[in-house]
Amino acid sequence: MGNEEQIERLERFESLLAELQEESARVGEQVEHMKAQNKTKTATFKQLLTRKMSLRSFLDAFESHGLL
Repeated sequence: MGNEEQIERLERFESLLAELQEESARVGEQVEHMKAQNKTKTATFKQLLTRKMSLRSFLDAFESHGLL
């Protein structure tokens, strides 16, 4: 893999990481909003909470490998 390909790959990784971080923040805000509205028993809340935990798991893996 040449330098140019490595740089492009790194750019794609950094873009993906930024998207995951943004989505994590957005989903976290939605979860908190639903909690404030006492909608913790809804299917939407449960789906958002599951997504929040999945995103956190991805970001934790990146962090444990020194990528954050």
